Amino acid sequence: MPKSINKKRSKWFKWQAFRFAISGAALGLLLNFASSALYESIASFLLPSNQAERLLERAWWLLQTGAILFLLSILIAYFIAIPAAKKAFPRTNARLYAVDGDSRPSRALILTLSPTNRDMLRDALQAAASDGDPKSILEAICDPNGSFNKWNWQQPLRLLHYNYEKIEIVVWILSSEAMSYFSDIEQLFKRLGPKNLAITKIRHPVLINEYNPVDEALDEAITLCLDHGKMRKRDICIDITSGTKAYSAAATVKTLNTPVVFSYVYTHDISKNPIAESKSDPRAQAGKVVVYDAFFEI
Repeated sequence: MPKSINKKRSKWFKWQAFRFAISGAALGLLLNFASSALYESIASFLLPSNQAERLLERAWWLLQTGAILFLLSILIAYFIAIPAAKKAFPRTNARLYAVDGDSRPSRALILTLSPTNRDMLRDALQAAASDGDPKSILEAICDPNGSFNKWNWQQPLRLLHYNYEKIEIVVWILSSEAMSYFSDIEQLFKRLGPKNLAITKIRHPVLINEYNPVDEALDEAITLCLDHGKMRKRDICIDITSGTKAYSAAATVKTLNTPVVFSYVYTHDISKNPIAESKSDPRAQAGKVVVYDAFFEI
């Protein structure tokens, strides 16, 4: 996020906190003056009585104490609690939920799609239409060392394979450019996926490079998933492998502190990368699927 936006938000936050503190202080002083005036007015009309005077003094003391405590709470909130919250809340973490081999399949997938090579698509459709076990054909297409190893549609097909045992519905979020490919990906998923797999898309193309339209599209996709059978949010996974940076950001934020998880498919062998943490890391292979549960860590 640009620094200018962060700076504006910080100023806005401080201004709201300042208004809150000033309002609380003014209210505390008002209560203080009101309690004193109430005490004086009632005392002047009551008959002289030690008992009545003691009662009024106690009531006045309680009002004064309450006003002071209220004022203190406002000041503590402004100078201690709010700064602490500002430092704590931006800290996020993503728990590595599952890795291929220790799978955590989902019942519902939300995916986006990029345009693809038509020749590779034709070959994949021919392979999918051939005789044989659909799952075995799917595994062959997903093979990182096979003939489709540089095809960008391997990633959604790898997610289909990863979630094969539980997947019930796939919802696509498509740009206007990718919308023309929907019938092709639908055909592939129907031929290679489990029986009775529901495949649908959001109603309208989305501006995939803009955050807010993607966020609204994700809400629509989640609703479509929840409306399918007895689906719960913890059954839904949003994939962030394909698409733009805006899509990946919106998809990740959408899962924060919710039962919805997000996934990523490694597209390169990171064991060949000199900055890889460990070559024995099970994620250090192209085609591996990782699932994350993102949350605020306070």
